[in-house]
Amino acid sequence: MKPTVSAIIPTYNRADLLGRALDSVIAQDHRPLEAVVIDDGSTDHTPRVIEAYRHKLREQRVNFIFHRQQNGRAPKARNVGMKMATGSLLAFLDSDDLWLPQFCSTLVRLLDKYPSAGLALSGIHVIDGQDRIWKTREMGIRGRGEGLLHRPFERILRHMPMQTSGVMVRRSVIDDIGDFDLDLPVVEDWDLWYRIAKTYDFAYTLKCLACNRCHPDNLPKYDMVALTSSVRLNTKHLPDVTDPETKQILTQRIERQCTLLQEELLREGKTGNGEAHLLNELNPRTPRFALGSMISEGPDWVGRSYAWMIRALGELKRTTAV
Repeated sequence: MKPTVSAIIPTYNRADLLGRALDSVIAQDHRPLEAVVIDDGSTDHTPRVIEAYRHKLREQRVNFIFHRQQNGRAPKARNVGMKMATGSLLAFLDSDDLWLPQFCSTLVRLLDKYPSAGLALSGIHVIDGQDRIWKTREMGIRGRGEGLLHRPFERILRHMPMQTSGVMVRRSVIDDIGDFDLDLPVVEDWDLWYRIAKTYDFAYTLKCLACNRCHPDNLPKYDMVALTSSVRLNTKHLPDVTDPETKQILTQRIERQCTLLQEELLREGKTGNGEAHLLNELNPRTPRFALGSMISEGPDWVGRSYAWMIRALGELKRTTAV
């Protein structure tokens, strides 16, 4: 008997895109299948979309579970969804993303083929607001079209091959490793993949079977929440890195993130914002950080001007490099 796949779908004010995500679940060539939608306190017309899809999902033999909660961010919503799901396999579909029809069947087959794999992943297309593919994410995996990565913690630390909507995990692995970390509101998915990769193998296919949407409402990568989450993530896992080259890469990544965090604090005219301890503990020795630390002791307008100048130069550099 085929295993039930539970599609965990957190959503927040994505009513115009949620229907497309649910349509991609319906289009899967795998059954049994269920959609677990967690409305994380939406204030738009998400309830109308939910009502419109209740019958449609069940008519297409997709079990439907729905829960509405106060806004608590995606990690909490995914954890609630996993608790409510009935499947032995859990897949995570963001409400602005899509699956191609063979996503579930392919990853189920891979997990059956590779019993040591704690999760399976696929390649990812990047799509625009009209579902048009405009690029493919680089997985950093060379060789056959599919295979097994043996306990790839340090490998994926150097280059993350996956995106949340392209992953399927055994429920037994979540029971063993634990839920998404609620102290990491932005990079909680990377943290879970790191934790799983320390104990389990990863099965993969290079085929792009999931689509990650790029649009103006994507979460920012360099605001205060994102930067502090990234610093916490990387310092959390740094002690488990044994390869010297990988440790150096991660240390440099932490230093760069701390520098960006300092600049963000200066840009917002804040001296600590409750996150200064991250900088004090790590104390990265970069010129930008040292200058930023010195300037932060002066008037707020000086710090904001410095941070604006650094950010503007960074934007200019990225623009000219394209």
